[in-house]
Amino acid sequence: MNIYGIGGVLWQAVRDDDVALVIAVVTLLTVVTVLVMIVVDIVYALLDPRIRYE
Repeated sequence: MNIYGIGGVLWQAVRDDDVALVIAVVTLLTVVTVLVMIVVDIVYALLDPRIRYE
């Protein structure tokens, strides 16, 4: 059994010219990336007292 995951879904959508699915997957990946980056910045600021966001 071969499970592709989100990359496989994206690749299949590109091969099938499913523009709506490509946009949805890319948007989902972008939102997840931005949220993870924000969480990392907040945690980093909490752990290191020298960092101050103004």
